[in-house]
Amino acid sequence: MLGIQRQPSGLQLAKVEGHTGGVWSVALSADGRLLASGGLDGTVRLWEAPTGQLLATLQGDTNGVWTVALTTDGQLLAGNSWDGTVRLWESPSGRPLATLEGHTGGVYSVALSAERWLLASGGQDGPVRLWEAHTGRLVATLQGHTGSVWGVALSADGRLLASGGQDGTVRLWEAPGGRLVATLHGHTGTVFSVSLSADGRLLASGGMDGTVRLWSLADIRLGEQTMLGMQRQPSGQQLATLEGHTNAVRGVALSADGLLLASGSFDGTVRLWEVPSGQQLATLDGHTGGVWGVALSADGRLLASGGTSGTVKLWEAPGGRLVATLQGHTDTVWGVSLSADGRLLASGGMDGTVRLWEASNGAHLHTLRSDRRYERVDVTGMTGVTAAQRVSLLALGAIERGQATEVSMGVPFSHS
Repeated sequence: MLGIQRQPSGLQLAKVEGHTGGVWSVALSADGRLLASGGLDGTVRLWEAPTGQLLATLQGDTNGVWTVALTTDGQLLAGNSWDGTVRLWESPSGRPLATLEGHTGGVYSVALSAERWLLASGGQDGPVRLWEAHTGRLVATLQGHTGSVWGVALSADGRLLASGGQDGTVRLWEAPGGRLVATLHGHTGTVFSVSLSADGRLLASGGMDGTVRLWSLADIRLGEQTMLGMQRQPSGQQLATLEGHTNAVRGVALSADGLLLASGSFDGTVRLWEVPSGQQLATLDGHTGGVWGVALSADGRLLASGGTSGTVKLWEAPGGRLVATLQGHTDTVWGVSLSADGRLLASGGMDGTVRLWEASNGAHLHTLRSDRRYERVDVTGMTGVTAAQRVSLLALGAIERGQATEVSMGVPFSHS
């Protein structure tokens, strides 16, 4: 390498900073003079090596959708993104409602309370944020995790919030005030997903260690009241460790009554468990790659899953019969959500879209996405561009008359 011959081996030459999200890839030119980096903020950055001087920032599409959440009645939909935002839509019409800004890195998880007024989000920057869903007002910023937050969940009444993080802990918070009420230890790596029963008495968590863990949340004090039920178990007591997956568990979902649990793993399987006994009921093998997200209807009769194959699958639970395979996403499906009655399904993925489906027959209802670089720019009849350039323009939101358009977001709320 030229220009650094006098430096001892292993000496750090420079620290380059600028990305606002995780850096997933770096490359050096053959002569060692140019460094390229790419990350979750959707940018490619070019640096001069070894000085670390930033030469250029190349902006791409930043709007991959990590997870989605529906209210109990299916009227409100939330999706979170690599670009640090949470977006809200009116589900029946697909009408965009708001963009919530406040996270300083990619948002990995979002949850809605049944009453529709409270929304929780967690991501790369570490804090969990609580919002009023109907106004977009930031209610609280919860500090406690020592790394990224990968999973959040709310009890049906919105009074209890659970979060799981890179630090290997599950944390329980009183909402909306944000008081930390318990920290649960047990996982030996990142906790990717958490799920609460409707009454907040039971918690499931899944993580990098390939296990699903069940916890009793009896006697958690919220304000002046004590949560009743399972009185024989101390607060935060681990009830069971469910083993069977051969790779990281990326998604977990509890039925509303807490009797049935679904888990999805990078091993390509979805597993169904009977919670009281911890017995595995079924292993579902229909995915051709890792499973990122799972969801159960409130009654536990319908299961949805999404994964790296770009498809969403619907299953009968607890038997595990495949009902339908829904196609439309062009890349990994990271998150799925079912309305409580099992009639509406939402899915979000790396292609930057949220798709709404009628779960009973798999009919596609809406495709929702945020604005891309050339959103709604009409390129009909445009000359002087190659076929490849035209395809790129269309991929970044341009339209040609006669093609279907997608619903896009409006003006964001902004919070510091």
